[in-house]
Amino acid sequence: MALAKAALLDDLQNKNQELGKQIEICQEENKILDKMHRQGVYEVEKLTQTVRELEGAVLARGAVANAVREYEKKVQELNVNN
Repeated sequence: MALAKAALLDDLQNKNQELGKQIEICQEENKILDKMHRQGVYEVEKLTQTVRELEGAVLARGAVANAVREYEKKVQELNVNN
């Protein structure tokens, strides 16, 4: 009986050590995944800013194009009236 308890205790201690190692591995993997997630969030934020800047540029170019069309229209009207 005492031998069986000692064997069971030894087995439980080995399993406990193995679980401790698995916990350490999981914690390291979690750190790596956390770092990758933060990097991904940073890249998304950078891309979002780039998209905003591009949208602004497109809107500005559209405004310039509209102004040029208006100017051309006025020039044509002046040419027709003269």
